[in-house]
Amino acid sequence: MRPRHSGKLSVQNLRRGSIAVEAVLLLPVLLLLFAVISQFMIFSKTRSAAEQAAYSAARSALAYKCPPSYGAGVITSPGTAPADAACRDTPEAWKDAAAWALMSSAPSDGQGSDPRLCKSVPAVARALVASGMAPELVEATQNRMCYIHMPDTLNVSVEWVTGPSPDAGAPDFRAIRATVEFKFPVITPIGRLFSDGEHDDGLPWTWGAATMVVS
Repeated sequence: MRPRHSGKLSVQNLRRGSIAVEAVLLLPVLLLLFAVISQFMIFSKTRSAAEQAAYSAARSALAYKCPPSYGAGVITSPGTAPADAACRDTPEAWKDAAAWALMSSAPSDGQGSDPRLCKSVPAVARALVASGMAPELVEATQNRMCYIHMPDTLNVSVEWVTGPSPDAGAPDFRAIRATVEFKFPVITPIGRLFSDGEHDDGLPWTWGAATMVVS
């Protein structure tokens, strides 16, 4: 005799088999979708980091960049001299401000940087050691600094923006426009599809840029 409900069992088995096949086919698509969404979230984070760096550079330039009316010369305290005094721009100040803002975006394992070409900042190294930070954290921070100060990794430009003041009778409005470009390291496999180049050790990178105006 034939077993009862054999037809129902076969239909159920077919349904289960089709569900399993659909799951197997759908899983790679879901993984790819998840990877793409994650990568766009990373790009959003790099955009935010670039904006923060541009803001820091602009704030620093307010104190360390000569207003357009100043002549050539030197002052001892940038940003505190009378309006008719001469002064000298200090580009290192606003570039260092941007570098500190980008610290968390740089690799901590020494990838993408050449210690022989790394900019040495002895005062910062001494401050890290004196802070009581763990040795491995000191090394990680120095690696980040080394990456940021590699040639052509961080570009910072600032300029004065002038215009009429919104208040009647007030002096002309002046603000600083800062633009930051940085080679953000790419750490995800799918991010390599969007990379703009590779460092000598094979670490891919992509340009991130932002402009901020601060008055």
